Amino acid sequence: LWVAWKKVNDVNFWEQPAPGSDPTGFGRIVHQQIVAQNADADSASLTTENAWIDWQGTTHLTEQREITVHPPTADVMQISVSLTLQPNNREVVLDLRRGEPGADGRFYSGMAIRFDNSITPGNLLDADGRTEPMDIFGKQSLWCSFTTQHPTDNETYGVAIVDHPDNPRYPTTWWVRNRENYCLIHPSLVYYEPLHLAADETLNLQYSVVLYRGQPNAEVFE
Repeated sequence: LWVAWKKVNDVNFWEQPAPGSDPTGFGRIVHQQIVAQNADADSASLTTENAWIDWQGTTHLTEQREITVHPPTADVMQISVSLTLQPNNREVVLDLRRGEPGADGRFYSGMAIRFDNSITPGNLLDADGRTEPMDIFGKQSLWCSFTTQHPTDNETYGVAIVDHPDNPRYPTTWWVRNRENYCLIHPSLVYYEPLHLAADETLNLQYSVVLYRGQPNAEVFE
């Protein structure tokens, strides 16, 4: 589970340059400080501040990231993810590399989960009942799940990402893959068009990540 972005003001905050190569066009998301950490009977949370800094040392975004883990049951654990992105005295354009999926298109834009190769491929399911990757790809849905059998104990487990109704462009558009050695679920906020943030504007994104034993249960996600 990670947060990254293919294009922020045309700077690549998704990948890093190869060692020893020209860093032009690349950026890094750099931890700045722990803002808060709390734990009680109801939840445990950690809030951090991160700076999105390009290869020239320019900060494009200041991010506050809050991760909250809720008390698990025997079969379900929920993690809440909150991202607050603030431009650093400049307009920010959040975008991605457009093109045909699987060819020039690289629809990487925000939070994503990629699964260990040992549990791939698995089974996808979105809130609208779609199960085939190319049927889910580029479609809007409230949530998307990945379910698989773990080789260690042969039990069935899964993970779902659930969009939040306060997020822009709700319900989100999905970018997914489900094949051997490459399974990924990813809510892609800017799949169809860029998102522009004014210098004084703040972007708030919220997601639930639900880990479960057994088959996906829409009642748990919604």
